[in-house]
Amino acid sequence: MEPPALHHGRWLDAASRDTREYSWRTPIPWPCRVGVPPAEVRCHQHREATFALDEPRNRDRRYETTGPVHVLVGPSGVGKTQAASRYVRTLEKAGEIDLLIWVPGATREAVLSAYAEAADLVERGTSAIGDAEARAARFLSWARDTHKRWFIVLDDLADLDDLTDLGHLADPAELGGSGVPVDPLADLWPTGNPNGRVLVTARVAPPLPVGAHVIELGPFRPVESYEFLAASLLDEAELLDEYAELAADLGHHPLSLAQAAAYIRDQRVTCHDYRKLLAAATRERAAAGTVMGTTAGTVALCADLADEQVPDGVARMLRQLVAHLDGRGIPLAVFTQPVVLHHLGRAAGRPVSAEEVAGASGALDVLHRLGLITRGEHLVQAAEATRAMDLSGDPLVVHVAAEALTTAWPPEDPANHDDALTRSLRQNAILLRDLAGETLWTPDCHLLLLRLGESLGAAGLARAAAVHFGQLARLSLRHLGAGHDRTVTSMTREAHWRGESGDVAGALDGFARLLTDRLRTFGADHPSTLDAWSRLAEWQGRSGDAREAAEQYAVIAGQCARIHGVDHPETLRAGQGLARWAGTARGPWAAERVLASLVSTATRALGPLHSHTLDIRHDLANWHGRSGHASSAARSLRVLLDARVRELGPQNPVVLLTRHDLLNWRAAAGEEVKDEYERLVFDARYLLGPGHPQTLAAREALEFWGERSS
Repeated sequence: MEPPALHHGRWLDAASRDTREYSWRTPIPWPCRVGVPPAEVRCHQHREATFALDEPRNRDRRYETTGPVHVLVGPSGVGKTQAASRYVRTLEKAGEIDLLIWVPGATREAVLSAYAEAADLVERGTSAIGDAEARAARFLSWARDTHKRWFIVLDDLADLDDLTDLGHLADPAELGGSGVPVDPLADLWPTGNPNGRVLVTARVAPPLPVGAHVIELGPFRPVESYEFLAASLLDEAELLDEYAELAADLGHHPLSLAQAAAYIRDQRVTCHDYRKLLAAATRERAAAGTVMGTTAGTVALCADLADEQVPDGVARMLRQLVAHLDGRGIPLAVFTQPVVLHHLGRAAGRPVSAEEVAGASGALDVLHRLGLITRGEHLVQAAEATRAMDLSGDPLVVHVAAEALTTAWPPEDPANHDDALTRSLRQNAILLRDLAGETLWTPDCHLLLLRLGESLGAAGLARAAAVHFGQLARLSLRHLGAGHDRTVTSMTREAHWRGESGDVAGALDGFARLLTDRLRTFGADHPSTLDAWSRLAEWQGRSGDAREAAEQYAVIAGQCARIHGVDHPETLRAGQGLARWAGTARGPWAAERVLASLVSTATRALGPLHSHTLDIRHDLANWHGRSGHASSAARSLRVLLDARVRELGPQNPVVLLTRHDLLNWRAAAGEEVKDEYERLVFDARYLLGPGHPQTLAAREALEFWGERSS
């Protein structure tokens, strides 16, 4: 019986892993969410314009796209996001949504990431596909036909060109005759399923699918202004004196009225008194040469009041930090990072604690009470108008924000690559990167920029990671020079992620240019040169030219042996690369010959239980099995497993991988291993999580061998 194909050290049924359905699934915790709607604001005002959202769903499939699709359109500050949030919360409370996907700042990366997470949820990790675009396509396929009720919110759709790139996710049958989507937004939502709904908020209506409903939001109507102020001021008649005049002064603008109400409620002044305060503040700033609109005036009054209530300028500095980050959702943890507390304390002239910033009655609570931010359980949000007041571009604030995002980032663990916190940090990092320009290159490339690129790639957004690192490489070359570590790292990661995105030619070209540069700068013997050479050889093999890859690795191994010695780890790694591609090009016997020599060298130089020695023995056992000796491979891996368990313990991922390969060769030798595979899947799920590649591979193999033993 032939085993499945070897794939990066894991035995997978590569021929069918993308198409088969799997019966071994864990229950899905319906209802579930991807993303977090904004926290509810105080005294939300129902709008007559939003009543159209309650139209019954299209259940006769008479629209070309899922219906109904609603688009809330209007300028900043009129309550589009809050109207959407209120509506979906109402549906959730009524039990009418099984899956909610909320995508703030709907960029290409944000949409792909949210759809990919949704695919992991609804399929419970039954596919080993890691690419975000492929996972998004699987979600779209699921959503077209499911009986579950899903609701997608694309909040603050800003850059239509980014989203148009999603067109390649569509099925060919759904494209126009030219192969291009008929509608630029057609592939942002699944088609033809009446159980799904889509809600978009945008400042300007995008091109719309057939049957979509546009709802325009603008200022409150006079009666809505009165209802809002009355509810906000607890129907206290004395505070409502001249409410109509105040509403008219503010143009019935929802955000301006909300901030005016927050000030009035906090200071117990009347609408009449507030009008005088606003007029005086406007005249004062006009005399100073500052022209303010109505919204800016209400923001300024609340900001001045916050500075009075929070001593030593702490409130002002927190507002500056908020202004330089993504107001659609800043993780609360960012504001309590040591670099932020140090920045606040240095400016205040005294220590500032995390409790003073984020605790009950802390500075963030004061800003929330005065309507300058909205503080949720885990996120802080702020309207663009309030952020604009404190957006200075101060390099110090930019660097503090960058350092806070970097230190708040979860450890580099596959389980954290795309959780809610990481996605939020990634969106904030993207906004700060675009806002800061070249500020983050003084005096050096900030670590946040590298962390952002790796996070994009780890989340399956390989194309975005390649573009990001390409920009870093060009800037680093200009600022730091060709030989700087940041330049080399950026060029290396750009080429790597180009390859991972499917652009193998781009990866080969990138590593070839990097190798040429390293040879010219450092010569053939430098570690950086050998690293670039090894990466180029690896991608030559992955491009299908295994023979050329083996030849290049043979030269690299010789170089490493001459420079470092035959027993150096770099020499051994080059030998493993030679074995992998020689075995692919010429057959298992070629890999076995190389690996047998490496095992002898590594055992003598590093010891029989060194991790590198065990890795080489693992490779040798697998290639020995590939040559037709399944039983012998299983015996070797059983001995290796005992050694791994003694050295690493039973719960190490390397131990799980060794168990995996051992079970595969035992199965290939004719043994019944289904029960043991089920235990492996259980252990991998418990230790690594349901979406970890090793867990997915174990499920694949369980299904593969289960079918053949039945």
